[in-house]
Amino acid sequence: MDEPDFWEVERGFWLEGAPRFRAWMAKNCVMVFPPPVGIMTRDAILDAVDHMPRWDDVTLSATTLSRVAADAVVLAYHAEGTRTGQAPYRVTCTSTYHRGPDGWRLIQHQHTLA
Repeated sequence: MDEPDFWEVERGFWLEGAPRFRAWMAKNCVMVFPPPVGIMTRDAILDAVDHMPRWDDVTLSATTLSRVAADAVVLAYHAEGTRTGQAPYRVTCTSTYHRGPDGWRLIQHQHTLA
């Protein structure tokens, strides 16, 4: 089973729409965002992505990839997302990917305001 370019997958979550999320998110994925959003699970995540514009661009910096097991990878990074007419969105993020029977899937993602 080939390993994806996790950084390209991650950028796609920022820049692409719901099809990216459906393709890469595990059924039991959990995401945590700053207030007022908070904790979200798969159905709420997909609903939000369907109704929210994606970012025009994102810059990922201070990128760290940690192989915590043969079937698990954790990404940590700073992100700056931009949309026309809005202030930049600056956060520190983590994402955890797990390789299961269906291949690599995102199981966790979290934003902390920078």
